[in-house]
Amino acid sequence: MRWVGAALALAAGAARGQDVQAKGTVTLFANLGYEMNVSAFTAPISGLDRTGPVASVRVMWHPEYLLSFGGEVGYTRRFSVKQSGDSSINSTSSAYPIFFVLSMAPARRLLVNVGIGPVLSTTSVTALDIEAPSYTGVRAGFMASVAYLVPVSTRFDLGAEFRFLRAEQFNDNLVSLQLTVAYRLRPK
Repeated sequence: MRWVGAALALAAGAARGQDVQAKGTVTLFANLGYEMNVSAFTAPISGLDRTGPVASVRVMWHPEYLLSFGGEVGYTRRFSVKQSGDSSINSTSSAYPIFFVLSMAPARRLLVNVGIGPVLSTTSVTALDIEAPSYTGVRAGFMASVAYLVPVSTRFDLGAEFRFLRAEQFNDNLVSLQLTVAYRLRPK
């Protein structure tokens, strides 16, 4: 029986993650950057802008083991279209992801994140100076990202995050590069 207890204690010790974050603490992440819609559009669209701003806020709890978990809300502009002339059209399509996120630190200062949840999509169109009713829909989404963080103080980290976002509403694939600021509620 002692061997079973010793084996369980050894397995629990081996499951502990690397000490990138303080154990049992909560970290707030704020991301701001630029994204590009890399989806294939079926027909060429004049005035199409596939790039735009992206921002998110994430709250993560870091227990004593390798995986951390939390939630994230964000904003991204999926694309916009601006056409001028006789038939002036301005259209903007945005997405607001709300994700449950799992994160792990496979190496010091490196975080790998995956998230899944609903993505609220909105589209607004103005044609000939008349604003059309906006469209809103909700579908599933997926996010995967890699972040590299450098400690600035005992509570703050600063870094960058490369992210892939899949929004099922319109089969959008978005990639972004973001500046990341992390704030620990309890110092290391």
